[in-house]
Amino acid sequence: MKNTITKENLITRVSEKTNQPKDVVRAVIQQTFDSICEYLEEGNRLELRRFGVFSVKERRPRVGRNPNSPQKAIQIPASKVAVFKASIILKKQVKK
Repeated sequence: MKNTITKENLITRVSEKTNQPKDVVRAVIQQTFDSICEYLEEGNRLELRRFGVFSVKERRPRVGRNPNSPQKAIQIPASKVAVFKASIILKKQVKK
């Protein structure tokens, strides 16, 4: 199994590669994540060339069942979810 990289690992790596203080990098990364969330919350689509596209998808309402009591069906309401579609370039890099 591969390692999991945390946000703190990402901050350290970017800080070392850019010779910027960790506090500055942390603020920039957090603001980037916050901005992505705000754009998606507004219903926008965010396209990052050569990386991928973030968008919001609406799930239809559906009937679900509890596996512990399958005879009892419940109605699951419609909901919105964030989705990410990787670019062709990112897919090729991951495939290597």
